[in-house]
Amino acid sequence: MPSSRFANREERLAAEGREKYRGTARISLEVLHFPRNEPWELDQENIERLKKCFKKGQCDRVLRNHIPAVIDQSQLDATLRDSNVSAKRLLNNQDPHPLLEFPVGFQLHCLHGRHRIQAAREAFAPRQRWWTVDLYLADADHELKTALIEEYANEKPSTAGEIYCQIHKYRVERDLYSEGRWWVRLSKHETRCLKDLFRHTKLKAAFDDLLGIPGLWGGMRISTLNKMISMRCDEEVLAYLTHIKDVWSQLLGHNKQAMRMVDNTTVKALELKAPKYSKGDAQMLHGQLVSGEIFVAFSLQDREAIWSVLRNVPGLIPSFFTFFRESSLPASLQTMRLALDDVFFGGADGWDLGYRYLWVYAMQSHRDLPAPPNQNKKKKNLLAKAGTVKPDEVVLSDFAALADRLGFQSEQISALKQRSSDREIARAALLNARKPDRYEYADHDLESHVEQILCPAFVGNDPTALRIRCGFPDNEVHARDAKFLTIANLHVDLDEQGKDITPFFVRRSVYFAFFGWPSETTSRSRPSPKDLTYFVAPANLHILEESGKNPTANGAHAS
Repeated sequence: MPSSRFANREERLAAEGREKYRGTARISLEVLHFPRNEPWELDQENIERLKKCFKKGQCDRVLRNHIPAVIDQSQLDATLRDSNVSAKRLLNNQDPHPLLEFPVGFQLHCLHGRHRIQAAREAFAPRQRWWTVDLYLADADHELKTALIEEYANEKPSTAGEIYCQIHKYRVERDLYSEGRWWVRLSKHETRCLKDLFRHTKLKAAFDDLLGIPGLWGGMRISTLNKMISMRCDEEVLAYLTHIKDVWSQLLGHNKQAMRMVDNTTVKALELKAPKYSKGDAQMLHGQLVSGEIFVAFSLQDREAIWSVLRNVPGLIPSFFTFFRESSLPASLQTMRLALDDVFFGGADGWDLGYRYLWVYAMQSHRDLPAPPNQNKKKKNLLAKAGTVKPDEVVLSDFAALADRLGFQSEQISALKQRSSDREIARAALLNARKPDRYEYADHDLESHVEQILCPAFVGNDPTALRIRCGFPDNEVHARDAKFLTIANLHVDLDEQGKDITPFFVRRSVYFAFFGWPSETTSRSRPSPKDLTYFVAPANLHILEESGKNPTANGAHAS
């Protein structure tokens, strides 16, 4: 039975661990070495947190928080001899642990504990620069080393991204035992959420497609996957995940090796920034990039090449964090695609644009649509979510009239259909603004101009005006910008740059993250096919050479 097989495996690993264990010692921080191929990069926030704890004296490195390391028997024998320490004393594992002296330049291969060692290097005085290390023989098999890494990793909670990636890794390897060790780190709710995702083939594949960019996974949120799936907006969700992959992979020229070198610090610095349109964002990111605060694994020359692409990203830079913040759509939008699929009778090319028109209308008016029954009343006044239990009949009627004009037909649409008084007023204003013999509108031009009477600002010079760059805008912002939410305004081409971006720019970026550019659009300036590609990959980025060489070769030295 599986449980018996797993128990036998535990016993075998425990026996091998006892066999390969050689004792515990205090070892200088300078000797401790961590391989460059570890899957998770340093988390600077965690390092700063640990430094504060160390400086307050909150550092138990004697009884707890040991670090596992491996060493050849011959090297250990020589070190014990030079340190005048017996193998028996090393194996006693009693405080005070013996201090081992290693040759200058020696690197002891540690299996876990990079964050605490880096924090100790930055926080400890010279005489205190040591750590307690559990020593194992280097000829221990891979399975034992993996078990040691994961056992010591349990000293701090694993992130959702770490858990997802490890479960995926062991599922691919068909290692049920190791996979199970990561499943138990999830709560019951998180376990249900992740199992629901694994049953959804397309969504699971879209998440897996981002595994090659480890820096993104710090923003993973397993606990909210159930809400994302229950929205039943699969096409929009898939589009957003694809948008994340497109931006980050094109930023690194689709080079898999370069994408693996992007760390979480870089992702957090770039997410929600718009350097093409915001001078403030551009100045800040360029400064961080030149100084090596971001893209730290790349040379200065490579970082400048990356900047040539980064400064032309057409919108907010996405990440998992932005995805989960934006994926909580209003209830009125959550099942719209399913409801409309069977009632469209327009032309073959009209579905996408028609659906966009209705989606934008619902975004504009969702506060007048029914609220989700379990919505928190306290939050209702803070964020611009659906704000009424009883729907506004005028809003529903206008929605039905628009749906009918776009080619959607059903008995319910026919029952609600009526002409929009607001549109009639706008049409009359345009027709009466000039004498008919001096100025006239074609039918399609009239509809376009009706929507363009008011044009929103996308950039501005007041950096304090934008309080929220993702998630729902607050009531005040939504009330001000709702009238601008039209296809014409969203599809307008942007070339301007200001000190900062506006809330409407954020809504536009979110819209295109979920939908992308349409094949046909009634925008003021329709994009040409070449404009549908986000940006050109940097041809002079050394790390992106297709030779398959090591990333530190040929000018792509780690900074």
